[in-house]
Amino acid sequence: MDTEATVLRRFMNILTTVFSSQNNISLTEGETTSSSTKMVQQMNVALHEVGSGQSFGRKIDVLVKHHRGSNKYIELSSLEIKPDHCGPALVREQQNKNLRTNGAILANLSCLDPENAALQTTAAIDIVGSTGYVYVLTNFDDIFFACQVGIIRLPKSRGNFASMVGTLDILFAFEAMMENLGEEAQAAFERAESRDNICEVADVREEGTSYPHINHDIFITPTRHR
Repeated sequence: MDTEATVLRRFMNILTTVFSSQNNISLTEGETTSSSTKMVQQMNVALHEVGSGQSFGRKIDVLVKHHRGSNKYIELSSLEIKPDHCGPALVREQQNKNLRTNGAILANLSCLDPENAALQTTAAIDIVGSTGYVYVLTNFDDIFFACQVGIIRLPKSRGNFASMVGTLDILFAFEAMMENLGEEAQAAFERAESRDNICEVADVREEGTSYPHINHDIFITPTRHR
């Protein structure tokens, strides 16, 4: 029976190869923390007094990030992985967590340039055992809409490699989308940063804002502390 670590390693061996030509994309694995979810938690506390005064970013199995220099990154997508024996309830819980996490990531991307259509959609992956799916999450008039785009299957033996063609097509499409999303986010971030440098002496309201403006709420479930 495969453990979560085994499933993660099998998936990352494939995904790392798919992203091997990307110098600006980082695949961070091993329960890394999402800064986007921490920002959403802080906003919930400030606006709705929901949660505690101390906010923690949600831990993610794999976080896709675009490197923007000086050891700083722009989060692009969250990927979640579970073993095949985890049960239906945990699978659903993982799906809900991943949707909320990617909602937080997409909210931050959208805020970089609300008029840029390329920053209103991201893609993500859920894996359970040797099977998973890729979905896109789109900000449509401040409503986040998720749609499955394909099933992926990870090989567990030599006999499974023949069915990898469709999976690789989907993963390379995911890689291409992350590359484009990262470039658009980087360009938007640089524009926002330049705009913020003169905001004290010039009216930049027509240029948009680099600060989060979310017309719907994303609530992160409480973190369990042992």
